[in-house]
Amino acid sequence: MDKIVSTRLDESVVYLINEIAHKLHMSKKRLLENAVREFVSHVDKTDSVDVFRETCGLWRRKESSQDITKKIRGAFEKSVKRYHQ
Repeated sequence: MDKIVSTRLDESVVYLINEIAHKLHMSKKRLLENAVREFVSHVDKTDSVDVFRETCGLWRRKESSQDITKKIRGAFEKSVKRYHQ
């Protein structure tokens, strides 16, 4: 299923996309999909990243979840009070 993606691009990039798609006789959609897939395959080959290894243990914290919640809620309430004075 196709999804709609909205983004702001520099005018010169939009011009290049239109020009290249026209020269290659393909849709801008197909051009962008192919370009992203090619970029990802290039990045995967050169920058192999093991996400699990890099994030393993990050969920382990010294504080309890209640302490973290109190800290976050306190910061939020402080900011709300500051703007309501």
